[in-house]
Amino acid sequence: MSVLYGFQSTGNGHFSRALTLVPRLKAAGLDLDVISSGTTSESASRRHPDLEPYKAFHGLNFKYGDGGISYLGTLAAFRPFQLWDDYQSVEGPYDLVITDFEPISAWWGRMNGVKTVGIAHQYAFWGDAPRPAFKDPFAELVFQNYAPVDVPLGLHWRRCTPTTLPPIIRPEIRAAEVSTGSHILVYLPAYIEETIDALFSAPEMADYDVIAYPNRKNYVPEGENVTIKEFSSTGFIGDLASARAVVCCAGFTLLSECLYLGKPTISIPIWGQYEQTCNVTALEEWGLGKSIQSPRPDIIAGLLEKAEPVKHSLPAPTDYIVEWLSGGMKETAEELSEAVWNGAAVT
Repeated sequence: MSVLYGFQSTGNGHFSRALTLVPRLKAAGLDLDVISSGTTSESASRRHPDLEPYKAFHGLNFKYGDGGISYLGTLAAFRPFQLWDDYQSVEGPYDLVITDFEPISAWWGRMNGVKTVGIAHQYAFWGDAPRPAFKDPFAELVFQNYAPVDVPLGLHWRRCTPTTLPPIIRPEIRAAEVSTGSHILVYLPAYIEETIDALFSAPEMADYDVIAYPNRKNYVPEGENVTIKEFSSTGFIGDLASARAVVCCAGFTLLSECLYLGKPTISIPIWGQYEQTCNVTALEEWGLGKSIQSPRPDIIAGLLEKAEPVKHSLPAPTDYIVEWLSGGMKETAEELSEAVWNGAAVT
């Protein structure tokens, strides 16, 4: 079966799912062409030959200021003519399209009448996934139309739609040796290093050792209790697995990894990122974690004092997904979802 697999690289979650699924799908006999679009797509292709044959497109990109989305920067990065040229450069024929909320592949499948399966957190919002009190009508339209699919396999921490699956946890996380160290891991990529340094070297945080990612410019923190590291996948996983607690943005994949590893979390959603606001709503509603709307050292320190590790059960969907796709999708998506959550075999 000839398959077009598209993922967006505006965040690490889509990227890590591609690195988990693409080799497995190839090993199962699917003939995959992979495309990516977004901020880090070109560097992603250089670092990971397992994704070849591979095309990296500019796509649509969010740009961030200090703690939130920069709408002017996002608009400046929009290249509609290049987007159209990239779309037209996709060549078929394909028997199936799989998209991780990537618009070029999704719309190619829609416009060419090819069955399209969506595997992404965003497809959980095609149903009753938790939302904040104020539903953002524009963001809801984006959920529905940004990357349309025929079969929406939404990923979430609870089965909130008939086709919802648990999060795809990368093998490196599942194999990590978990311990409870003395440090707090901080991952707030929308904030500049100076802001992170000031927050976590404040007097209220003096009793905590802090390891923060990422350091983009060889910044040397002023706080004696703060270490800011350049991003390294291996180093990050080690610091995550041994962290006492995690302070992070409200991205779905990292929160899922924290839940799997039993790490208490304090989430700070990126300003203007509606999906992350929905995620903290789910955390609070389902009793999975704590959140604050803006970073304050006194509030973070108070929540850290009460943080206790609790490992949450998250069934592993990867084998099910690979078997279902490579077997020709004989069962419905609803039957697949039920089998995964109940730990039953796919017949």
